[in-house]
Amino acid sequence: HTRYISVTGVQTCALPISERKTDMRMTEDRIERIVEREMDKLDKLFLNGGISIERYDEEFAFLDRWASRQYENLYHSNKQRAWG
Repeated sequence: HTRYISVTGVQTCALPISERKTDMRMTEDRIERIVEREMDKLDKLFLNGGISIERYDEEFAFLDRWASRQYENLYHSNKQRAWG
């Protein structure tokens, strides 16, 4: 998935698009595994010359924002469960 119309054939992030309420709830471990997997892909792509440092930085920032939102949602979800 890319945000740039002029970029074709390069996939840097494969983050979940929808957040359906299923048994696949986000946990800290799941968030960490997704981030680690996506960073590995991003690093390999950059090191192999597939993307520029600028694109790397943009994708890294996107991944960082995504992870922050997931942790925030997890915190609020756990807080709501605790308070019933």
